[in-house]
Amino acid sequence: MDSGQSNLPSTRKRGPSLATLAQSKHVGFLEFPRTHHGAHTMTSSVILLSLSLVAATAKAPVAPSLDKTTMAEITAGSFEMGWPADSNVGPYGDGWYVDQQPARTITLSTFMLDQKEVSVSDFALFLSHAGGDMYFNSRQPIERVRDGYLAVSKQGDEPIRYVSWDAARNYCQWAGKRLPTEAEWEYSVRGKEGRVFPWSEGGANCQRANYFSGASHCQRRPVDVGSHAEGATPEGVHDLAGNVAEWVADDYGDYDSAINSDPWVNTGSTTKVVRGGGWMDPPQTLRGHSRRAVAASLRSENIGFRCAWSDGATMDALRGELTPPEDIEREAQAGPIASSGPQPTLLMDGLVAPEGLARLGSSWYVADTGLGMIWAIHKANPVPEIVLDGLGRPTTIVAANGALWILNQEPPQVLRWVEGADKADIVDTLPEIPQHIAIDDANILAASDSTVYSLNTEPPVALMSNLDGIGSIQLRNGLLYVAVLGTKSLKNAQVIQTKNDGSSPTAVVGQNLLQGVLHTPAVSWDVNNGQLIFPIARAGWPYAGIIVRVEGQKLITITHAPPGMKLLQPTTKGLVVACTNSVIRVGDGKPYSVLGQWTAPSALGADESGAIVWTDKHSGTVWRAE
Repeated sequence: MDSGQSNLPSTRKRGPSLATLAQSKHVGFLEFPRTHHGAHTMTSSVILLSLSLVAATAKAPVAPSLDKTTMAEITAGSFEMGWPADSNVGPYGDGWYVDQQPARTITLSTFMLDQKEVSVSDFALFLSHAGGDMYFNSRQPIERVRDGYLAVSKQGDEPIRYVSWDAARNYCQWAGKRLPTEAEWEYSVRGKEGRVFPWSEGGANCQRANYFSGASHCQRRPVDVGSHAEGATPEGVHDLAGNVAEWVADDYGDYDSAINSDPWVNTGSTTKVVRGGGWMDPPQTLRGHSRRAVAASLRSENIGFRCAWSDGATMDALRGELTPPEDIEREAQAGPIASSGPQPTLLMDGLVAPEGLARLGSSWYVADTGLGMIWAIHKANPVPEIVLDGLGRPTTIVAANGALWILNQEPPQVLRWVEGADKADIVDTLPEIPQHIAIDDANILAASDSTVYSLNTEPPVALMSNLDGIGSIQLRNGLLYVAVLGTKSLKNAQVIQTKNDGSSPTAVVGQNLLQGVLHTPAVSWDVNNGQLIFPIARAGWPYAGIIVRVEGQKLITITHAPPGMKLLQPTTKGLVVACTNSVIRVGDGKPYSVLGQWTAPSALGADESGAIVWTDKHSGTVWRAE
């Protein structure tokens, strides 16, 4: 692989149009009103522009002025933002850089940018004096102490991670700064001359950046901020490529806006932009034009931030003394605080939007919708491997008949991949976005929100249509089971059994059984006795769920469960259920036991030992629990 110069795709996720961009006044607590020349100013932020100690005065210490030794001045100018519209075509017919097009000329006013990413010690000081538990995460290398927070020993100079967009924004406001806009960030990398990388010339290598080189990680973890002097910009800004990717101020959207002077996208969306690539990202993410759409709530090992400042900020705020707490009475453990009891094992981190999971052979495969990639986690090698990229938006993946079957949303396709292949085969292109797939020895079925298609013929044939919200499909013993959610009307909620060609449909569970039921979000089978089981929640009591099985014309309650049940996974150790904020197992003489808590599972899988593996969409992680 050419270091950083190969034509690999970046994220192609589309968001709201930028035609709705820009003249809004607020992003959270920050204000960016326009001056007559279009520059951003801030009217309600304090000017604390250094995290060094601030001497206390008698009653009202004044925030210090800008510490220019920690920031670089980026002078006003114009540059080509984005990537030419006809540059590359992906292996599946989609544009690799579609969300970075069209390129257009952007003019920016002078601003200042932190030379280095915000460090763990910097963020611990913020937690001690402003953020507190609201922005603390137990996976951050930070410990609680008697009067606040301190960085874990020897990790204070690493970049902070596991921070949401809101935490990054509020840190910058607390420091008298703001998040850089997307245009400012790209201009800092590319300059007026249009560099591809932050450095002047040449491709990416491990002396210039900390990233995933395609065969291995450069460092296999974040390193101290500013460790790659060869990768700095001419202005002295470090780590704009690699180490951790970085939040910017903008909402995510397409490049179709006429706003070309100091643009800033503020549509109120909860999908934000991340720039720069991190230590777990491939080389194409290091390019200055590379961008990705990420949920604002995501806390990832691979995402941090830095702050910006522009002339005109007020200096009317007061500060107390900003000293770190004393290094006494630390928590007993030498790492981040963890909850008590058996803990799941972290298999992978740094994903953007993991939505699919499947086991093929002895390896686990993860679909990252945000990056358009399929990753492999091999039992014999702890370093995850990219096996497919250039996908539009891969979501669900299943393993069947010796291959991986992948649902791709952009374009709406079903793909098939076998181990060792460098590309997936297109099985079929569908008229609607596929959301579910079921495969047995004789059938390949895919379903959109309302229609079940057979892919046994070309073109696909609709077996069932006009269904009111499909929750899942299952093929068992020559029969097809479809869970209908009743999204338009609860009266339509049912579980339908048909032959695998869609004929002879029967409501196995319908309104005769689902009296007062709010929804039926999933279908699965108990591997011990073959009975149909699924979770439901009753209308009028949406925060109480139960798991039931069907016996004749009756629903038999197996157990109660936490709210928000959405995925079921039978295992040899019992049924595992993914809920809104936890993963539970039913059995062992208990209503249920918790395998993982404070997690947002998006996909479930199990191995032959009964161990469970799941993806966490908020933290971008993959976990395993016995």
